[in-house]
Amino acid sequence: MIEVEHLSKSFNGQPVLEDLSFSISDGEILVILGESGSGKSVLLKHLIGILKPDQGTIRVNGKDIVPLPERKLLGIRRDIGYLFQDGALYDFMTVYENVAFPLKEHTALKRRETVEKVTKILTQVGLAGALAKYPAELSGGMRKRAALARAVILDSKILLCDEPTSGLDPIKSREISNLIHGLCRDLKCTTVVASHDMENSLRIADRMILLRKGRIVARGTPDDMKSSQDAFIQEFLT
Repeated sequence: MIEVEHLSKSFNGQPVLEDLSFSISDGEILVILGESGSGKSVLLKHLIGILKPDQGTIRVNGKDIVPLPERKLLGIRRDIGYLFQDGALYDFMTVYENVAFPLKEHTALKRRETVEKVTKILTQVGLAGALAKYPAELSGGMRKRAALARAVILDSKILLCDEPTSGLDPIKSREISNLIHGLCRDLKCTTVVASHDMENSLRIADRMILLRKGRIVARGTPDDMKSSQDAFIQEFLT
């Protein structure tokens, strides 16, 4: 469970997030929608403690992470996977090494166990034949798949995805969205997706939040959004 209450954030006196309150149930897929600059990515960074709000609380499984020092945040982040918009793979590591890295840093798994776990997740994301490739040798969609595998390799209880379909063609966008949906259901992890990809968001979301200029202007199920008569919502949907 993630609970956000009265969250606000400004940069250089310019409000970016204003008085946001919402909750996310265990195992739910919540999509945060909004135009560029609406605060989606900033909100995600608050949920993992990279940014601190000017005011408000963020509870992860009942614990307010806002006042926690960095060393205690590390324990919280151990259960949170983060899929960066550009993948953020290490260029000097192979796909296998990128995905295995969190296991080597945070677990005491033996080499055989690491190989089995990494091979399994890479097979799940369709990269069984790309273990020895480097990021520069991968297509955009393959890099997203590798980054997604790394994000969940620690059996993450929470997955945060920042614009996962950005830069992909419609077919690859659909494939990545389906993959996120399938993995999250299999792993039973709580998932938050920041996106402006309306078509795929409507397909995978349990609930949606629409931001405009840092404020929540609409929330509900995909059906709620599609049936809304609000002019901005309808404009955004089309």
